[in-house]
Amino acid sequence: MRTCRAGATRARAWLTASLGAAAILSSPAARCGAGEFLDPVLALAGVQRLEAARDFERMAAQTGSPGRLALTGRLLSRPLQAADAALVVGRAFERRIASPAALIRGASSLARTGSVDGGIDPGADPSGNREIGGDPLARALGDLFGAAGAAPPSPTGLPGEAPMPGALRRAVADVLSAIAKAEAIRRKALRDSAVALDPGRLTELVRDEDGIDELASLLSQADLPLLDSGLALLVQAIEDLRSFLLHGERLPETEWRIDTPLGAVVIDTRSVSDRRVMRRPLLLVDAGGDDSYEIVAGDVEGPISIVLDLDGDDRYRSIAPARGVASGVLGYGIVWDCAGDDDYAGEDFDLGAALLGGGALIDEAGDDRYRARGFSQAFALGGVAMLADLGGRDRYEALTHSQASGASHGIGLMIEGGGDDSYRLDASPLVSPSAQLPDRNASMGQGAGRGFRSTGEHASSLVGGIGVLLDLAGNDSYRAQVFAQGAAYWEASGMLIDMAGTDLYRAAWYAGGASAHGAAAVLIDLGDGDDDHRVSHSTALGAAHDASVAVLLDAGGNDRYALGGLGFGAAHDGGAGLFIDGGGDDRYELHRDDCRAFGAVPTSLPDGSAQDVSAIGLFVDAAGSDAYQSACPAVTEGGRWTWTAVSREAGTGHRRGAGIDAAMAQTPGIGAALTLRPQALERNR
Repeated sequence: MRTCRAGATRARAWLTASLGAAAILSSPAARCGAGEFLDPVLALAGVQRLEAARDFERMAAQTGSPGRLALTGRLLSRPLQAADAALVVGRAFERRIASPAALIRGASSLARTGSVDGGIDPGADPSGNREIGGDPLARALGDLFGAAGAAPPSPTGLPGEAPMPGALRRAVADVLSAIAKAEAIRRKALRDSAVALDPGRLTELVRDEDGIDELASLLSQADLPLLDSGLALLVQAIEDLRSFLLHGERLPETEWRIDTPLGAVVIDTRSVSDRRVMRRPLLLVDAGGDDSYEIVAGDVEGPISIVLDLDGDDRYRSIAPARGVASGVLGYGIVWDCAGDDDYAGEDFDLGAALLGGGALIDEAGDDRYRARGFSQAFALGGVAMLADLGGRDRYEALTHSQASGASHGIGLMIEGGGDDSYRLDASPLVSPSAQLPDRNASMGQGAGRGFRSTGEHASSLVGGIGVLLDLAGNDSYRAQVFAQGAAYWEASGMLIDMAGTDLYRAAWYAGGASAHGAAAVLIDLGDGDDDHRVSHSTALGAAHDASVAVLLDAGGNDRYALGGLGFGAAHDGGAGLFIDGGGDDRYELHRDDCRAFGAVPTSLPDGSAQDVSAIGLFVDAAGSDAYQSACPAVTEGGRWTWTAVSREAGTGHRRGAGIDAAMAQTPGIGAALTLRPQALERNR
């Protein structure tokens, strides 16, 4: 148990240091918004803030579909404040990192309010058991069996007072009561048609994208805020149990098991190393040891599964897609590991996944490895999925739709607390060919949101979800293919916020603050690290396509940027593309000759159809001695340039672009722009 306590202490020490840094950045000298760095280039482009605000609010209202999530609508209607809004979201999650239940509530609120504040009702407090006479464990099990429509268990199957004394008994009972309440919430939220749906059928609809009409019907019937509240209730219950087990009275060494209609309950307070090959447990608490968990498929799978491991270097293996480790497919899946160097391996819809449900994977400390095929590591559709790792040097590996990926009406939240971390979304083996590069996977992750666009194959369109990846410290590496690293497609939003360090970014297409079709995407890199951003192909590094918003903001350092084509603050066919580098001696490489970059506003639309489409392209390098390698003659160190407006008809649409490379009076450094108070969003509007 001492190792786990030490791990928790390290996590708290890291948290204290992190919040101390945040307090420094939010001092009076550091309160201006990132939008203020756009004022000179807006003036150069001939754009007034209020005029731009009206244009984009009008366009967002006209192009939006019913049901578009609140954060996406907010970013689309206020593109000049998109970076500030993303920082508000990042800081709000940072403040809540000590409570995973608060993170879940904040993630859910992004869909309805556009902010982390507000949250959801976590449901009734299960600790009411403590005020009623009798055995709280017997009563909680009765509630649990009743929620499954079964008769209560015999009292002879309950442990006595010696192996499970009163305080532990009440703590376990509280979790079982929360599970009973969460099951009732789940059934009410999903309605009869979804409750009876086979999870395998549902995953096929998502993976193959050939059942969008059926998926749209299921989503329209579900009460998603209510579904989210069930996950928050369960995570809060495990949060309380963890606190009791780590900081409460000394526990007797015991192992108790009971089978319920919803799965097995196992309470093991021994500090021994176990190898467990089992179906998804309903509740498994393990106090210590280097454990191995292998989750296998069973004839009947319960909709809820919770594992709390307090100590040791553990291995988690899932042999059952959609019913594995922290998998919430039409239900809830939670894994909470307190300490140790752990190894997680899964299939699809695993390692913190939600599909008309909720999933949460929390790892407090250690150098960990996460491997999955896809739709994992904070993937959500119709619910909330979270992967929160609070420290250590961690590795994340997957192929598609992973690492903070929010599909329709889903919020995928991934938080990494510290250490030099590696994120990979590989090109092969090929499991989800991208439309842009068919020999590579569609990554759709590392802070990505996506929707489903209607085609001849299906009539329905589905608005996208929200993907947020927040990395708080360390020198990190991000490698992906298509749609990644702050990317969004079809009325969705995606954010990657890296708070510190010298970081490396590699991708191929639609990456680094890139969006398409009424979507919003932001990549923010803070600190003075010398970052390396390279995208081999197109539409990246602050590139918006088709009435979208895309932002890349790098606070400082001697950075390198390389791009195939279309980006560096480009808006194509409407929308807003913004690129801001706050300081340092930077190098820019553009490898195509058509120069659709550095604030350009190109279009492929006919003149008549373009008249009501607003577009702004803005490029700012605020300080330093910079080098440009491109076919753009006006784009130079110390230069100012504008792009000729195209197709300005008699309507209300405008297309204007500009770029500036110059030291700005607002600096020292753009770090002053990066801890914006929420009210500044309204002030700067």
